[in-house]
Amino acid sequence: MFMLIGLLLVFITPLVVGVGSINLLAYFTSPEAILFMLYYTSTTIICSYGIWLRQSGRRSTVFYLMSAVIVLLFIFLANF
Repeated sequence: MFMLIGLLLVFITPLVVGVGSINLLAYFTSPEAILFMLYYTSTTIICSYGIWLRQSGRRSTVFYLMSAVIVLLFIFLANF
């Protein structure tokens, strides 16, 4: 559900910044949109898994490792 909200945010980004055009679906393949989708997806994965771990009462080093890998991957791809 959170990933769908992220896609909606990526879809309305050109409208919010005033670049709205008829060809909004082409924005999904632009480099900026891919970074936005990667950001929203990684945030969704980290937060959803972290909330699930917290509610179940577990501590997991896998969560910390996964969070670090996703954040580093995002930084690497943003600079690529």
